Amino acid sequence: MTIIRPTHLPEDCEPTAEEIAQIQRDRLAAVRRELKKRDLTAAILFDPTHMRYATGSRNMQVYSMRNPARYLFVPARRQGRAVRIRGL
Repeated sequence: MTIIRPTHLPEDCEPTAEEIAQIQRDRLAAVRRELKKRDLTAAILFDPTHMRYATGSRNMQVYSMRNPARYLFVPARRQGRAVRIRGL
């Protein structure tokens, strides 16, 4: 049996801050493309997983799964901004 040693350390595989920012931009663009494809003007996301995908937001993800207190408005137009809305 041959043992294959890793070629990179885990910390060498972490994305850079610039790569993370690009991933977040690409994901938001993908959400907007899907909205346009379905001829939708905007979407309101309330699932913490969907909000994290669209924006990279990690704040209160587990808490929000049981207490839906945050929403995300995502306009299909690129000029618009995704806006997080706190619940009552």
